[in-house]
Order: sequence, then structure tokens, then C-alpha cells
Amino acid sequence: LNSRTFSWTWNNIASYDKTIGDHHFNVLAGMEAYSYRYDELTASRTKMAQPDMPELVVGSQLTGGSGYRIDYALVGYLTQALYDYQNKYFFSASFRRDGSSRFAPETRWGNFWSVAGAWNIMREGFMSKYSFLSNLRIRASYGINGTLPSDNYGYMSLMSYTSKYMGNPGGTITTVTNDKLSWETSYNTNVGIDFGFFGQRLRGTVEYFNRDSKNLLQDVPISMVTGFSSTLRNVGCINNHGVEVELSGDIIDSKGWLW
Repeated sequence: LNSRTFSWTWNNIASYDKTIGDHHFNVLAGMEAYSYRYDELTASRTKMAQPDMPELVVGSQLTGGSGYRIDYALVGYLTQALYDYQNKYFFSASFRRDGSSRFAPETRWGNFWSVAGAWNIMREGFMSKYSFLSNLRIRASYGINGTLPSDNYGYMSLMSYTSKYMGNPGGTITTVTNDKLSWETSYNTNVGIDFGFFGQRLRGTVEYFNRDSKNLLQDVPISMVTGFSSTLRNVGCINNHGVEVELSGDIIDSKGWLW
């Protein structure tokens, strides 16, 4: 058995941060690239003339052999902008464009973005009379992200050359092509409130979330007349929504004891 894995990751990030009076800006842009290759070659013989010698030429009968290669690459371009005023109002936006070798050239690229905002109510002047409050923040966000198929060649019609016919080598089709295969996408909405009381001795979060997942990557059953039982496609959608509540507190925080 001989195997070799070769991969590399390349990141380039540039950022700019500036404060002008009560206004704070941060802008980021960059690109990411990743490449992966795996090669494997196997061969075996039996009836070794010298059992303590692993070289194949020592054996008199070839019993098997195989080899394959896996290639995968991903590249992405990204940007992000952050802004806050007096550490009170916060806004952010991001955008990235990703391309993956797991899709056909026509559907390879996906665009994903998000926007978000938050209001730190504790920074408002009228909150000074509520001394029992130590944190009160409202936030909301909306964004789109993508998911890749686990199969490196799911969109291709692949061939296998392990078949034989009357002792002669032959090839067979092993997968059904689908050059329309594309990114699975999720559309996420989050609205929440963070709060704290008595110097953060009691704190918590209440958050509403909604996620619409579309173009789900699924192995879909097909007619056996084709010679196959299933093929990978984008089909269906799922919705997840609900409310999450988290509450925590320091019941005892005195003289080195924390509960």
C-alpha cells in the first residue's frame, strides 16, 4: 500500500479600523483557498519465496491491486463591515462568494450574506435610574449560508474500471450525472434580548430563531430501469423555528466561594 495526501490552505486578510469622534468603523476584506489531493495505490502477491522480504517481486502469484485519486478545491472571497456609535448602536454586514469543485462549472459559485444590528440600551441616559439592571441589549440578524455535498464528485457520471469481460478489462458507469447540482442554502433569522441584574449575578437570554433550509442535498430514489437505485439532487425544504431561553446566576459569590 502506498498513499500520499497533499493539501494546502491560503488566507489573505486585510482590515481597516478607524474611530472618528463617537463613530467607530471596521472594514475587512479577504480571500481563502483550499486544495486537497489523496492518491492511493495497492498491490499484493502470495507464495513469497522469502517471507521476511516485503518486495512484491519475491511473490510468485499476484492476488490483487487497485488505485484511485481524490481531488477537492474551494475558494472564497469575503468582506465585512462593522459600525457602532458610542458603543450604543451596532450595525454589521457581510458578503462572501464561494466556489467549490464539488459542483459543475455552471453552478459552482454561491453568494452568501448577512446583516445584523444591536442596541445597547444600558448606554442610554434614562437607564441610570434602574440601578438593579446591569445589562440590557436587543439584537437582530438575518443571513444566508450554504452547505456542500459530502461527495466530491456527486455531479459527475463516474466510471469504474474494475470490471472484466472474459478476462479482458472493461469499464462501467457507477453514478448518474447531475450537472444541475447546487448549494444547499439556509436562510436564518434571529431576534433576541440579553439581560442582567444585580451586577450580572443573574443573567440570561431570550431568543427567537427561524431557519428555512432550501435545495436540500438528498439521495433521491430513481427507477431501477436506469441501472441505479438513487441519485444526488437538490430537493425539498425544511423549516425550523422556536424560542430559546437561557438563565444563569451566581447564587453564592463570597470569600472565594462561587456557586
